[in-house]
Amino acid sequence: MNISDAHKLVSRERARWFAAAAGSLSDDQLLCRHERLFNGMTMTLAIGCLVGYFAFPTLWGQFGDHAAIYGTWGTLVAFFISARQCSVTANRCRAARKLLNSQ
Repeated sequence: MNISDAHKLVSRERARWFAAAAGSLSDDQLLCRHERLFNGMTMTLAIGCLVGYFAFPTLWGQFGDHAAIYGTWGTLVAFFISARQCSVTANRCRAARKLLNSQ
């Protein structure tokens, strides 16, 4: 990541999240908050994968055997993809924050 990418990330995050509140935060504070937010979402989704592995077959099993199998795996894959995307976004926020702090 270079400095222009970091500034693009900051402007995109500033436009995306809480525009009124984001205006009063510095770039470092904004990126730190978003990093924490996405790390928390990653952990929540990961716990959802673990809990879902045991709970979803029972829930989907009410609709039949095939729904239990495909519904469980579909839900777990959706949790995993969402958790991975949140982790990538948190890592980008961390990298941009470190790059902007080093200047």
